Amino acid sequence: MENTTTLFCKIIGFDWVAILQIAISIWAVSVATIALKTWKKQSKAEKQTSFLDELTENLHEFIECINEPVELLRYVKINIEAYQSINTPQETQPASIAYVKKNGSSDSARINKCLDKCAPSISRIKSLITKGQVLGFSDYNNCYISCKEIIEQHQKLRAFAIIIGGGNYNWSNPTVIETLSKAVLMEPDKIQEVLQTNYSNYLKFLKANYESVYK
Repeated sequence: MENTTTLFCKIIGFDWVAILQIAISIWAVSVATIALKTWKKQSKAEKQTSFLDELTENLHEFIECINEPVELLRYVKINIEAYQSINTPQETQPASIAYVKKNGSSDSARINKCLDKCAPSISRIKSLITKGQVLGFSDYNNCYISCKEIIEQHQKLRAFAIIIGGGNYNWSNPTVIETLSKAVLMEPDKIQEVLQTNYSNYLKFLKANYESVYK
């Protein structure tokens, strides 16, 4: 025998039990969809925040590390200027060559040793900025370029160290002289300016995206 509710529903022409079940199902799907969207948003925010924290930490570590070889570059340039000031009129070779012959190898080793300390943070930064391209950041290209500019200063200093370390060059070769001449034009203040400008640009990206994550 049908129960009273089912009989009543049939009497008035609608299967209200079935309709109610459908309504509950729709509501459950809607709640699940909203929950899924909320979870995805929270998951994305967590990934973005973790990425920003890690990248900022490694950039800061790198900039702290690169300061020492930059100061060694400053020291080398002062030494070259000192050689220039003590040159006699009879000496025809550039002061940079005299410096490299006497001190280039030892100073190159000191710079390289400092640069080696920066290698771990560079590897992490390169990995992170590649990963960051798929995390949906706003204006990510600005972040990518700034980070690349920052770590490229390491390559420039490495090249400088290699050049001044070759005390046994063929000094009669014009290409050797030209290469050394270009190397000693490198300015520590210019490197610091590049580091500061690009780190400042990165911080603008960081601030904008932190605000976007937490709004």
